[in-house]
Amino acid sequence: MSKFLDSLEQIATNAPAPLGFGVRREQRPPGMALIIQISSDHAAGCDGVSGLAPQAMLLSGVRGLRALKKLESGLSSVPWGIIGGSLTEDGVSGYKAAGCDVLAFGLADTPVSVINSDELARVLCLDPSADERQLRAINPLPVDAVLINVAGQKGPWTLEDLTNITVISSRVN
Repeated sequence: MSKFLDSLEQIATNAPAPLGFGVRREQRPPGMALIIQISSDHAAGCDGVSGLAPQAMLLSGVRGLRALKKLESGLSSVPWGIIGGSLTEDGVSGYKAAGCDVLAFGLADTPVSVINSDELARVLCLDPSADERQLRAINPLPVDAVLINVAGQKGPWTLEDLTNITVISSRVN
């Protein structure tokens, strides 16, 4: 199982109560996962992430496995993955061999065959204004988590923006 999925499961469940007769302390993990996306200057971004203790780091714009090999030293401490780009079975096999833990992808151009593995966390990226019909069909898909892409948000959040996100969270299990 993916290290990223393990940390999401820990966030979703309460910490177990300590055994014995001591004072009971309620320990709860944070209610949110910190996922960092690095889209340029990957080497500097990977070095800067280590002090933040995120649950995962997503790399976008990586130009193949050779470019990924140059980043290996900065990738070891945090579960990392690939977001965007065209995924192929060979590419996913190479990412997995390099230590990739998360695949983040959209609905449109992702072949089902590349997300067949249970070894990697499969994260579906959705636009906040996703179609209602698509939202109803997401639950049976072979994905582990949904990431709502708000990178294109310009200006202050509106009630409509929050409503769109609420619709997604209420439709997706």
